[in-house]
Amino acid sequence: MEKIDPSDLLGKGYTEEPDWEWDFGKAYCWPNFFLLVAFFAGCIAILRGSPRVELVGHFVFLISFVSVIVLWCFMRHSKAASPITGKKLSQYLNAKPKPREANDPLVKPIVEVVYVDHDSKRFYKVVFLESDPTAPLP
Repeated sequence: MEKIDPSDLLGKGYTEEPDWEWDFGKAYCWPNFFLLVAFFAGCIAILRGSPRVELVGHFVFLISFVSVIVLWCFMRHSKAASPITGKKLSQYLNAKPKPREANDPLVKPIVEVVYVDHDSKRFYKVVFLESDPTAPLP
C-alpha cells in the first residue's frame, strides 16, 4: 500500500471529512457487537465450571475470538465507497501519523489508513492500531 501525507492533500485543495469515519464503521458495528457478546458468553461459560458447559464455552470463546480478528482484518482491508460520488475510495497509509490526543505524546498511531476521494477532493483517516501508552519508553 502506498504512503501519503494528509498535509500534502490539504495543500492541494482537499478537505478532511471526519464524519465519514463513522459511516465506514457503521457497517461493522453490529457484527462486532454480536461477536463480543459471544466472546463474553464463552468466558462466562468457561468460568461456570461444569465440564459440558466449559467445553461449549471454550468453543464459543475460540470461534468468537478468531471471528473478531478476521472481521478486523476485513475492516482493515475493505475499500470504502464515497458518500458523494459512490465510487470506491483510494486507500493509502499515512506517512506521518499524529497522535489523536495532543496532550498525550506517548500515544502514536501505528497503522493509520487515509481514504481519498479524488473526484470530490475529500478524504478521511481511520486509526486501526495505536501504540500502548503504558509501555515503557525505548
